[in-house]
Amino acid sequence: MDAFALDQAEEAFRGRGGIPRDVLDRRKAAHEAIGKTAVAPAPTTPAAPPDKAIKFLKANPNKRDEFDAKYGEGAAMRILRGE
Repeated sequence: MDAFALDQAEEAFRGRGGIPRDVLDRRKAAHEAIGKTAVAPAPTTPAAPPDKAIKFLKANPNKRDEFDAKYGEGAAMRILRGE
């Protein structure tokens, strides 16, 4: 049962004298799971390209997309521009 369904169950039981303990426990677990999965992982900095990769890129500038995929967006243009 997902968090939304558990919230609905809570509303249904509120007028009947209380919410069963298992519903409260499952609701809490569902909300905690949502909180854990909603956090994005910290971004990682791509490794600096080794000299061999830089030489390859300069000899094969048409491989910019593959270079960027490995060393980060814009890395190929920075190398090709001499930055």
